[in-house]
Amino acid sequence: MHLELPETSVAAGTKIVELQISDELAQREEPLPTELAHVILTGPERVRLAGANGSGKSTLIRRILAHPGEVPPAEAPPSPYTVRFRVPETGHLPQRILLDPEATVLSCVAASNPGASEQQLRDRLAALLFRREEVFARVGDLSGGERLRVALARELLAAPAPRLLILDEPTNALDLPTVDWLVDALSTYRGALLLVTHDDDLAARVGIQRTLDLNAVGP
Repeated sequence: MHLELPETSVAAGTKIVELQISDELAQREEPLPTELAHVILTGPERVRLAGANGSGKSTLIRRILAHPGEVPPAEAPPSPYTVRFRVPETGHLPQRILLDPEATVLSCVAASNPGASEQQLRDRLAALLFRREEVFARVGDLSGGERLRVALARELLAAPAPRLLILDEPTNALDLPTVDWLVDALSTYRGALLLVTHDDDLAARVGIQRTLDLNAVGP
């Protein structure tokens, strides 16, 4: 894959996300280690978000994605963290990919980068292995793996470029060639990555540097 994404570069040490343990958990008898009570993700760090089902991973992602100052609704399960800071340039690939089935690959990606010319987008989509007439394919006619590729291309090629990319179990039900494509695509990304996955091999292949395990945080 011959794709360069210099616009996603983040200087080392740049604060991307800051999390603070909830007041309830902060008051328990055995205090958490500082690295769990106050978590800062800096660029271009790659962090794995781990935890058993029901530990609050999806809730925490929703909190991170919420607009600053937005009051989160009642949550189940609750998140052990409050979000003190997040960079605005954030991309998200949810477990369930939602795309307009009537859109084409090209129009779907163009919606996230309206200032780019058609040729610029086609050149970059070609680097992501959407070549020639494939960019005019209808999204509703694509396979699940192809829709994931479109969704990630939409995030990677967005303007402004993402400085944080959040992926929630991206390899569920994917075939091996699509997993390989995902690893290659993420190798071109230069920003911070927050990855939810149960796949240890995927975590190693995309260069995860540390893990935030919610099992170690919860009550």
